[in-house]
Amino acid sequence: MRVILILVDGMRPDALAENPAAQKLAEKSTYTYAGQTVFPSVTLPCHMSLFHSVDPERHGTTTNTYMPQ
Repeated sequence: MRVILILVDGMRPDALAENPAAQKLAEKSTYTYAGQTVFPSVTLPCHMSLFHSVDPERHGTTTNTYMPQ
């Protein structure tokens, strides 16, 4: 099985309805428009939560300033 994860930063899901390439990809894949983010909804904390499966309170990244743990 191969997985390609596409993350689009700063775009509402309904914006994809007007994009033919996104619609074509959706027809051939599994997707959701019901995804929710964490707070704060900032790129680095959101990606850390996605990849570590915990909230920012747990992983400690709350801004876009990366500091190795």
